Amino acid sequence: MTIKLPDFLIWSAFNGLRRKMGAPLVERFGARHQVTEIELPVIDRLKGAGIDVTADQIQVLDDGTLAYRGYRVLVYIRDVPAIGNRGGMPKYHFAHCRTLETMYRNQRAERYVVAISDSGLFQVNVSDGGVTPRSVRLDVCQNCLAHISLEGI
Repeated sequence: MTIKLPDFLIWSAFNGLRRKMGAPLVERFGARHQVTEIELPVIDRLKGAGIDVTADQIQVLDDGTLAYRGYRVLVYIRDVPAIGNRGGMPKYHFAHCRTLETMYRNQRAERYVVAISDSGLFQVNVSDGGVTPRSVRLDVCQNCLAHISLEGI
């Protein structure tokens, strides 16, 4: 079913209101009108698909866990090759472990996304000729667990 909207440029009620406001008639919207995207609050974005971040936006807290804008977060790689088998999926990180340190050192940390998930499910973009978003269960990084154990937390 297609809904046809009225032509607001010739609608008398609209034009009467426009004249009362003293607003000019703009017949065409072009490049000079910039649309600003509305951004969801950070917590909603973290609970949803996550947020692409740069390495310097991730804070390491005193206990070795990770934070973004005051929220304790998990970090994972969203863009992955075709799933194929379970072993090919990335792990998620909750601490500044040796895996993350290696990624920072090799300047590959820009691949990470910050998110909040208590279900273990994360949105990944699977590249299989195209890009297919999927919600998948990721395992925790064993180096994160070891890091926290070493810290005595």
